[in-house]
Amino acid sequence: MKSLSIVCGDINKFKKNEEVVLCEYASTPKGYTLLPMPVLSNEYECSSCSGKDHYLPVLNPALSSKKAWLCANPLCEVYKNKNKFGGATTPTQSKRALVWPLFCEMNGLGDSSHDVKFEGLQQSQGKIDYLTKFSANPRGNIIMRGKPGTGKTYSSLALCELFTRRNTSCIFTSQKKMLGDWLDTFKTDKISTYIDRVKNCNLLVIDDFGTGEVSPGFMSFFMDVIDSRMQWTNRGTVITTNLTPANMAIFCGQALMDRLNTGQEFNFEGPTRRHQAAL
Repeated sequence: MKSLSIVCGDINKFKKNEEVVLCEYASTPKGYTLLPMPVLSNEYECSSCSGKDHYLPVLNPALSSKKAWLCANPLCEVYKNKNKFGGATTPTQSKRALVWPLFCEMNGLGDSSHDVKFEGLQQSQGKIDYLTKFSANPRGNIIMRGKPGTGKTYSSLALCELFTRRNTSCIFTSQKKMLGDWLDTFKTDKISTYIDRVKNCNLLVIDDFGTGEVSPGFMSFFMDVIDSRMQWTNRGTVITTNLTPANMAIFCGQALMDRLNTGQEFNFEGPTRRHQAAL
């Protein structure tokens, strides 16, 4: 990776559009600006000339590996003024909407997930592109299906990590935890807003769906949550499961399956990524 000053010093030596990456900064006639939401480099347009040709410098390799989108149109004012950026330092980082370790603690994840980053997602480019767009405006359903250890949970956590950089309305839970929280709502000595929160949050992730036994009452509650969330264009739901489509239909019934099948399905394959320590 080249530093910004090196790229600006002899920019024509570097290839344009040579990779697709997430960019957190973009060039403008006045300098670099932090984007409201990270974007894929091949989907961004210059704010000055609307061009898509670009270079991908790193603002300050000593401090960060985050990429910036620099217009490569030689007729554009941004490109003409590129030497202004030669001595630029990394812009001040805006604060996250929700600090990631705090999100982990709030959702019962402990500290084992503190190092999850969306940029660390090791999945196909198609999955990464879709999740990037989904994080900008969660809408509808995503089912992540596959055997244990194939990356479903990490992918859903990485989506939450990206989403909570700009938004706090996010819940990560599991079917088991969801069942316990739902049962708690029946305690007469406890006022609970749980049902409203899972219905109304912008992004809801339900991990390990289809594990263990559940009552018809819980499944009725679960369908009500899905029905409610599908009525809105700014609420997305992600479900990870080890079940095959046939087994999932048996587990939750055809009516719920029909609702979930209106969204996107990702299949996760390959050997387990969970490591065990050798003694």
